[in-house]
Amino acid sequence: MCWRGWILVDAFASKGQSPADRKRRRKNTQQGKQGTEQAQSEKSLLESEQLFHAVWEASSDAMAVSTADGIVQAANPAYYRLYGLSPEEVIGKDFSVIFPSEQREWAMKLYNYVFSSPTSSSKFEDPVIRGDGTERIVEASYSFLMQDGKRIAMLSIVRDITERKKAEENLRGSELKLHLALEAAHMI
Repeated sequence: MCWRGWILVDAFASKGQSPADRKRRRKNTQQGKQGTEQAQSEKSLLESEQLFHAVWEASSDAMAVSTADGIVQAANPAYYRLYGLSPEEVIGKDFSVIFPSEQREWAMKLYNYVFSSPTSSSKFEDPVIRGDGTERIVEASYSFLMQDGKRIAMLSIVRDITERKKAEENLRGSELKLHLALEAAHMI
């Protein structure tokens, strides 16, 4: 090729390839890279989902996700164990199913208040009655799942603290006995 008396040579041209062939080859190379990147992204996403699922299933804390109107969409095995209920009794049902029937209306009012209140406490302790009638003491916390700045769901995390509370009560009882014994010893 000649331009103003200079001979121009495409030093990168392969023998017998036209500019259109080179352009097509570059495009194919770019598409191959994009395909590899997409495959890597899909692999990373799958690994992330598998990790999340493993954590969800193995957690000793009870966890559930419920919609703005209180319908439970997902719960982990610890949730079913804590409340003594089956997935069929929980998923797709009103979250208040975990409460005794006489407390369900109150529970839904509380849920609606918490979901709509910008300042409600996100952690509390409360006794709960399991499906078999036994009472447990739980520590519950929640956070909201957001989309476009709006609350769309609530993640509840509930820990059974019954044994810890019993241990604390026993410790207080022992401390009181020790205190009384020391006072009695000083009186003698």
